[in-house]
Amino acid sequence: MTDTYEKLRKGLLDMIEGGRLTEADIPEDYQWLILTLATAETTPQDAKETTHTACCTWEHIQVILRGSYDTYWHNAIDTIGIIDVRYAMHDIAVKLAASYETVKEDYVGCFDMEFIPAVIDALSEPLVATQAEYDAAALKITRSD
Repeated sequence: MTDTYEKLRKGLLDMIEGGRLTEADIPEDYQWLILTLATAETTPQDAKETTHTACCTWEHIQVILRGSYDTYWHNAIDTIGIIDVRYAMHDIAVKLAASYETVKEDYVGCFDMEFIPAVIDALSEPLVATQAEYDAAALKITRSD
């Protein structure tokens, strides 16, 4: 059954990214769908490292939430709930770790206190951003250092 759900998730993401399923098609449910799809587990990774990266990401989100009213994260919490936003940290952690692997030879900053916040801040929608968008953000901040 897990394989079926993964195929469904990948298919829906492909439809959204390809423009075949848009907000105009399902206006009441589109935001919920993309945020829910973003919380689904994707690539397995070393559990300890994924947990660490997810915790670092969540710490950064907490700083954003405390510092000012950040519309994106507050809307996500209002739309899918705080628990699902926390669960999404796993998927974000996997994407961040993969992005870091592509630039780590050239990146000179600290992973948890500099890389993670810089990539998250560079993305307009971190919860639904693709791996390619994470990689592009990582490359951009690496070149700006």
